[in-house]
Amino acid sequence: MILGRIVISAVQSIILGCLILSVTECHGLVKSNDCSPQTLVLVQVVFRHGNRTRDTSETYPKNPYNKESDWMPEGFGQLTAVGRTTEYLLGQFLRSRYDEFLGRYYFYKDVTVFSSNKHRTRESAQLVSAGLYSPPTGYNRWGEGSILGNYWQPIPIEDMPKEDLWLETHTSCPPYDKEYDSTLYNDRVFTNLNENSTDLYAFLSKHTGENVTSTREVAKLYNTLKVEEENNKLLPSWATAQLLERMEPFRLLGFTVRTQTDFMKTIKAGPLFHLMSVNLNNKTSHNLHPDNKIILYSAHDTTIVHVLHSLGATKLWDPQYGACVMIELHKVKGHFVVRVLYLESGRDQVAIPVPLQDWPSSDTAIPLDVFNTILNKYKINEKDWYTACGREYCKSSHS
Repeated sequence: MILGRIVISAVQSIILGCLILSVTECHGLVKSNDCSPQTLVLVQVVFRHGNRTRDTSETYPKNPYNKESDWMPEGFGQLTAVGRTTEYLLGQFLRSRYDEFLGRYYFYKDVTVFSSNKHRTRESAQLVSAGLYSPPTGYNRWGEGSILGNYWQPIPIEDMPKEDLWLETHTSCPPYDKEYDSTLYNDRVFTNLNENSTDLYAFLSKHTGENVTSTREVAKLYNTLKVEEENNKLLPSWATAQLLERMEPFRLLGFTVRTQTDFMKTIKAGPLFHLMSVNLNNKTSHNLHPDNKIILYSAHDTTIVHVLHSLGATKLWDPQYGACVMIELHKVKGHFVVRVLYLESGRDQVAIPVPLQDWPSSDTAIPLDVFNTILNKYKINEKDWYTACGREYCKSSHS
């Protein structure tokens, strides 16, 4: 099965190369600066939740902050006040960017908001929506004499199924787990890192009580220490700034290893690619129901890295709180084109174009046919995902 997907991917790469030549020769290139609010057709935004407290899995045996009482008043894995502001600011950024396209009034068909099944992503979805559509104006204002109705426009949030293949991406897939472990312990990048880090592993094992043997454990410990530091917890004396600096690359590689092979990209990014592809093509054929202008996906840092890495983005990514990927569909001079942009943090104000390996210029909009071919390399529908993972299929509303 894995070999078959690799062969298919190679064939698709050849087709993609021919398609790029064909598009370039026949139609010329639509430049990014040809795109404007007037040419926008659809925007899909995948964003990370806001600043949060430590999750239940982010710990180690000797952690002095292991009790939920150490994380009150929010509790484990919840947004902080800072995180709520981050997400609201992201919503305001999206409003400033897409104001002319969306119009000032909320209409239910214009926007659909999906969230993974975590409190922090659901809350983030509400906050981004509030920043995007507040304060209500005109007929959107509500409540006889209500102050709240002058500031808040409620937006429905769509939960993903309990087994979330699209946004949280931790659903059990035994073949994926096997390939993940094989990559972690056999890929030369990671074996070299292991060989050069035995002293670090021993040091961390001694002070944390965790059995540290690979990139995975170091990345987990780094995340734990950083989120404690962000929440003004006093770190143990052994967790120096120099140690954290040495550990940081493990976090980035910990992201990368999740989608290191074609099969891993398919399992982690494929379902969301399939959903995005359906939305893009239904929009161009006037079959998108509801006929959205913008679709929001409230998710996680891992979701964003899966998307970027599987699209062929050409660097290591470390999404900050509120980071987002914007996939814009434009119609320019009769041609549908796609722009992929990235915002590093919900508190940033400048979105940057994302260079992709399969398209030659970061300053050139990608023809929809080419972008579809990029998505097609790894997209997979829900039923085929379960088959690839050797599991019984149970249909959901997002298949």
